[in-house]
Amino acid sequence: MTRTLAEVMAPVRHVLLDFDGPVCSVFGELPAPVVARRLAEAIDAGLPDEVVGTDPLALLSVFAERGRETLVQAEAKLRDLEVEAVQTAPTTPGAVEALQVFRDTGRTVTIVSNNSQIAVVAFLADRGLKHLVTGVCSRQHPEPELLKPNPFLLRRAIVERDAVVDDCIMIGDSSTDIAAARAASVAILAYAKCPEKRARLGALRPPPDLVIGDLARFSAELAPL
Repeated sequence: MTRTLAEVMAPVRHVLLDFDGPVCSVFGELPAPVVARRLAEAIDAGLPDEVVGTDPLALLSVFAERGRETLVQAEAKLRDLEVEAVQTAPTTPGAVEALQVFRDTGRTVTIVSNNSQIAVVAFLADRGLKHLVTGVCSRQHPEPELLKPNPFLLRRAIVERDAVVDDCIMIGDSSTDIAAARAASVAILAYAKCPEKRARLGALRPPPDLVIGDLARFSAELAPL
């Protein structure tokens, strides 16, 4: 039997929240394929399109194969591009209200993201949301192998909150979020706006503890408690 949102959230004292998707669309106005191409051109303008791809974070693995110096340069450039992108990134509908209800119900919120720490902090400061977020555990190292689905960032967040895994939940919108949460033995709530993605995430094995399509459910279903 599928549990309700209130049941899934009842034991949660610490929310580990993905950034790109559940909080904002990082590349909503500066598209990810454009960022990937600009990153490639800054490091190696000769990269073919099939290598550049559409995911700038995936390019870090490409440049990591060329040695640490190239990787460090690429990560620094990506960091600058992410800071630029979040200046115009649309806030996800219902995200601010969800952050408020987490605070009002005595829960901490830690952003756990593969995006750069400086970009996440810049977005929160620019949108006046810092007071709703307890901490940020995002990309601070160039090594792509430390990013989700590796549970490294989640475990760092748990330690920073002085928490135990049974008190935590990861809220994310990708299979990498789910894999990282499972590896860290943390409950996982998947968020996806479109029915196709909800079905895809719900079909993963083991599946998320709950899949939702609207962040407004948090303020509607948790606030009365």
